[in-house]
Amino acid sequence: MNTASHLSRVSAGSHNPTDWLKEGNGLLASSQEVRKLWRQTEESFWEEHRANPMPNPDGIRRIEGLPRASMLLLGYAAEMFLKAALAKAYFGCSTGMFDRDVKRRFGHDLKELSIEVAFPKTNGDDQGLKTLKQMILVDARYPITPEVDATKTADELNQHNAAMLNQRNAPIWSNDCYERLVDLVERLREHAKKIDHDEQHPAQRFRWIIHDDGYLALRTGGHLPTRITFKISAVMRESNRTQPSDIKDLFDPQSPNGARIHTRWGGAYILEDGKKRRQYTKVSPQHAKARTNGAGLYFTSSAVITPPFSGSLPDKSRAGGP
Repeated sequence: MNTASHLSRVSAGSHNPTDWLKEGNGLLASSQEVRKLWRQTEESFWEEHRANPMPNPDGIRRIEGLPRASMLLLGYAAEMFLKAALAKAYFGCSTGMFDRDVKRRFGHDLKELSIEVAFPKTNGDDQGLKTLKQMILVDARYPITPEVDATKTADELNQHNAAMLNQRNAPIWSNDCYERLVDLVERLREHAKKIDHDEQHPAQRFRWIIHDDGYLALRTGGHLPTRITFKISAVMRESNRTQPSDIKDLFDPQSPNGARIHTRWGGAYILEDGKKRRQYTKVSPQHAKARTNGAGLYFTSSAVITPPFSGSLPDKSRAGGP
C-alpha cells in the first residue's frame, strides 16, 4: 500500500486536516464579514427609509439575504472544523473508508461528527449544532414550505406562512444567537487544532500492513479515544477468518507490537474498513456512553463479514504514522 492509499502525514486535500482547517477559517472569516456588512446595511437602510418611506428593493434584498448568508457560511465553517478533526481521527485508515464515511455516514450531521471526534461540549452545544445543521440543510438556503389547507382562507394561509417565516428568521436575525454560534464554531476549531498537538496529551499512531491488501491502524491519546481500525485481507477471507478477534490473534501479545494492540483492545473504539455503509453490530466501550447510554457498540463498514487466515503476521509497525 502506498501512502496515497491511506491518511498519512503527506496526505493532501480532503485527506489533510490542515486543508479542512484552512477552508473553515476562510468560511468563518467570510461569515463574520458578511454579518458586519449586514449590520451596516441595516443601519443605513433605516436611515434612508426615515428620509424616504418608499421601500428600496435593493436594500430589502440585502437586509434579507446577508444574515442568511452569514449563517450558511458559519454552518459550513463548523463542518470544516469537525472534518479536520475527523481526518486526524482516521489517520492510518484507507482514503476510501474516509471518503465513504465523510459522505455517507456523517454528511452534514454536525452532532454525530462532534461525538466521533470527542468534542468537549458545554450546555447548549447540541442545540447549537442542531441549529447550524438546519441552516446548512434548509433554513439559510431555501424558501419556507407553505401550508396547504383547503379549509383555510387565503388570508389565514398568508398569516400562517408569515408566522412560519418569522419563526425561521428569528435565530438568523438574532445577533445574540449568531455570537453564541460563533463561540461554538471557534471552540470546534480549537479542538480540531489541539488534536495531536498538545504536549500534555501526546498521541501515538501505528499502522501495520496485513499481507498486501489488509491493515490495522491504532491511535491513542491526542484528545481522542483509543481507536483500532482494521481491514480483512484477501488471504484471511480465503481461510474464513474475518472476525475482529481473528485480526487481534495475528499479533503475538508477547511482542512489542502485539502488546500495544492486546493491552488496548478491550477499551478501544473498533472499526472495520469494508465496502458497504457502516452498520452498528456489536460492542466497543469507548464512545458507548455518548452513543448508547453505556450499552456499547462495535462499528463495521461492512454488512457482510467473510473468511480468515492461518499463520503468523510479519511485524511491520511504524510508530507515529506511515
